[in-house]
Amino acid sequence: MPATQILVIGDQGTGKSTSWENMNPAETIIISPNAKPLPWPGSAKQYIVGKNRIQTKNITDIPGLLTVINDSKPEIKNVLVEDLNHFYNARTTSPEFFARKNGNDAYAKWGELGNDVARIIAVGEKFRDDLNIVYHAHTELHEDGQIGMLSPGKLLDREIKPASYFTHVLHTLVNKTDKGIEYVFLTNKNGTHDAKTPKGCFKQLLIPNDIKTVIEAVRSYHNG
Repeated sequence: MPATQILVIGDQGTGKSTSWENMNPAETIIISPNAKPLPWPGSAKQYIVGKNRIQTKNITDIPGLLTVINDSKPEIKNVLVEDLNHFYNARTTSPEFFARKNGNDAYAKWGELGNDVARIIAVGEKFRDDLNIVYHAHTELHEDGQIGMLSPGKLLDREIKPASYFTHVLHTLVNKTDKGIEYVFLTNKNGTHDAKTPKGCFKQLLIPNDIKTVIEAVRSYHNG
């Protein structure tokens, strides 16, 4: 079994990052495109830039960083890549990208971005089997009426389809109950929101928003 890779999608403020609160910082590295604080008490002391939090805006850095973690840091069992859309934006808003707006070069730049996205996911297929890699992405309303992963352009949606590379795609939702606000993961499509997990991996359509228990369930499912 290769490294476990999970995609978590959802609108901002729906609990993507908060789901990491119960993870062990000694076994975890977070790769971030910015320095925004993680959304739970004490997170600044748990994840420190230069120690177990890596900050970069360059999407092409990610495969190399993941490879170093896989090869040189056996104590690390969990990696969070947060947030793919911010990495997209750093590329597509750069002066270099904007300047490529004529002829074939205007089309080629999107293909290159698509290949870079695919490389991030493909590199994990060769990693050690005790490594868990989780990717976060925002969502948007697609033409088919489904709310799914947000990508920077239709070319990626049509030709790369990043979510299709994952066996496990969870969708963060916020429910209002009699007891208050409830943050959950959707494990399979509910008619309007994209999500998918293998048959029998999760018995419920909605599960607690806790990536630790998700990883344990996924590993138990695939290892029998």
